[in-house]
Amino acid sequence: MIEEKPHESRICEVEGCKTKHYAKGLCKKHYCRMKKYGNPMETKYGRDNEKHGYSKTSEYNVWQNMKKRCYSESDNRFDRYGGRGIKVCDSWENSFLNFITDMGPKPFEGAEIDRIDNDGNYEPSNCRWVSRTQNIRNCSMTKIDYQIALDIREEFSTGKYTQKEIGERYGIKQANVHRIIANEIWKVGDCDGFKASSL
Repeated sequence: MIEEKPHESRICEVEGCKTKHYAKGLCKKHYCRMKKYGNPMETKYGRDNEKHGYSKTSEYNVWQNMKKRCYSESDNRFDRYGGRGIKVCDSWENSFLNFITDMGPKPFEGAEIDRIDNDGNYEPSNCRWVSRTQNIRNCSMTKIDYQIALDIREEFSTGKYTQKEIGERYGIKQANVHRIIANEIWKVGDCDGFKASSL
């Protein structure tokens, strides 16, 4: 009978991980993360493996997207967030549980995270859940991007809203709503659409 070496029967020391030991008390996945990030629970966008049951929820998507626009230069919103110094506080960057504990679940369908001070970071004292309309109105300046221009055209095409009502929803002048609908600004097919345009 071959005597089993002590380490061969061990499993990863990370709580909840039942994978076979690889090195330094960790499985291969957690060992590689430890070498790369200095923490076996860390990934490119923060910690994972927390037991929270939210991984398929919109709140979890908000948390991930918040970090991507602050830290991933490949994100098309990076220039408006991380590119101008906006960060996620350490508590939230490293833990979804801390984020959801501070923010709580979305209070209504379609709620979005909003920074009260647009030049401030994502942190408990500067964030709240708001509607899309409130979020747009809280921009550092009233800004329209190509996607919002498309939304405005789509909303007007339904016949449910007047140009004045749409202007009030997005916090812009009715004249500018008219110019968007008439394709005078933020023209359909404009490749520069994701640059903010101050109206």
